[in-house]
Amino acid sequence: MLVRIKKPAIFLMMLLSRIARSPQRIQKWDNWPGCTKAINYDVDTRWNSTFIMIERAEECRRQLKDTVNDELEIEALRLTSDDWRQLSNIKKILAPFNEYTEYISQDSLSIHMAARLYEELHSMLLAIRERQGDWKNLSAEATILVSDRISLLERYYDYVKCNDIYYIASILDPQIKTKWLKMLPDGEKIIVRIRAFLKKAYPAQKKPISTALSANYKSLEYRFLEAFQPIQYNISESDIDQYFDTPTISTGFDPNQSQTEFIRNWWKANKLEFPCMAKVAQDHLAILAAEVDVERLFNGGRDILGIRRFSMNGRTLGTLLRLKDAARWKSE
Repeated sequence: MLVRIKKPAIFLMMLLSRIARSPQRIQKWDNWPGCTKAINYDVDTRWNSTFIMIERAEECRRQLKDTVNDELEIEALRLTSDDWRQLSNIKKILAPFNEYTEYISQDSLSIHMAARLYEELHSMLLAIRERQGDWKNLSAEATILVSDRISLLERYYDYVKCNDIYYIASILDPQIKTKWLKMLPDGEKIIVRIRAFLKKAYPAQKKPISTALSANYKSLEYRFLEAFQPIQYNISESDIDQYFDTPTISTGFDPNQSQTEFIRNWWKANKLEFPCMAKVAQDHLAILAAEVDVERLFNGGRDILGIRRFSMNGRTLGTLLRLKDAARWKSE
């Protein structure tokens, strides 16, 4: 059954591979009306390559059919209507993954949405497996494929559930705070746990109480004993409880503004009102949602370090990378 499900995607990949490896087929493909570029076939190390391959193939379905009609030796790779239906089901399942991976690939995206993304993906896969909601008309073959792979996502999802860093980051959005956590089955327990942890890890600031008298009024005995008296502190009320207990802020949502940037700017503006929570935000919002930025940085370094630049030192490379990044931000 699993081979039957994977067959359309395998046949499509083999067909695209045959086209890409023949200069004559590439030229013929470029001459087909509506074919502006080749279809990249599935690659294990490239995110969403299966989704992109199927999406592009559906756009060029007629051209692929004509290609097979002209090449008798690849007749065995012809895709039937049932194959295209299964490919459409696979694309529908992969669409949320494509959307979420594109989202976390943004520049300097924080982890404040990571737990929610994993929760939504996990709930979606369970709904697919049980064929519920929007997935009730999905073919039984496609649900088998999901059931076979859902354990892989659950490994990462279990890690997220056992790591409160993701939940702490999720409450740092002042427009949501604990609203999303309360929707989870054990949300109240999570809120109590992370509140206690934050109050312990980020205690309220202790300010010394000034009880010193003026030097003119200090007796000899007072001056002698003053050096041995313990310092008294005024422990201010923790702003962590204040942040948890106050309502969420209400602002107009700007679709053109990065939510990560909005959250960071909000904490910069309110760090005096919530000094402890501002430290929490400083520690957690600096964590990136994915390693895309790091990989992008290494790829940029590879582009700069050409064959004739192997003797470039690290300081020069760093300067060029910063200049390149500044120029990109300026152009945007």
